[in-house]
Amino acid sequence: MQSGNKSRLSKLRMLVDTLSDRDITMKRNMEMFERFFDNFPIPVTMWTISKEGAVISRHGNGIICEEASDVDGLFGCPVIAEMSHEAHEKAFSGEHSNFLAKTEENFYYVSVVPQIADKTIKSVSGIAWDITSNAVMLAMIEKIVEKTDGRRGDYREINRLATKAISASRLNLLIQKEN
Repeated sequence: MQSGNKSRLSKLRMLVDTLSDRDITMKRNMEMFERFFDNFPIPVTMWTISKEGAVISRHGNGIICEEASDVDGLFGCPVIAEMSHEAHEKAFSGEHSNFLAKTEENFYYVSVVPQIADKTIKSVSGIAWDITSNAVMLAMIEKIVEKTDGRRGDYREINRLATKAISASRLNLLIQKEN
């Protein structure tokens, strides 16, 4: 009987050590990820929400309310808050969710994913990229195409190049999918 207890205790120690190592690795990865985005040229925000809806962590320089304690308070804009709530619900049911979010001043690409451990969704994490500068450039190129459409000479070449730029725009593709 005593050797059985020692065996179970040994297995338990191995499990605790394995989980501890995993947690340390996850923490290091998250810290590295945060350092990477601290110096990233595009404003990025990331967060994690518990299954109960509480904010576990939030970092970044963008869209979220820093004082939020739960998923419902994460975004100040009511339209984005509703989109976010739906995306988090999908993620808690196991679906990855992406959406474009626009405020009066900024444009964001938001991705929300489930965090799965042992085949169970433990939390949901999100990341939002401020893509305002891309949206402004796309809008200006669209105006160039509009103003040069049907014109001759250099305007025809400008129109062709601007049209090519719009066709190559990933943001334009995302916006078309959303509409």
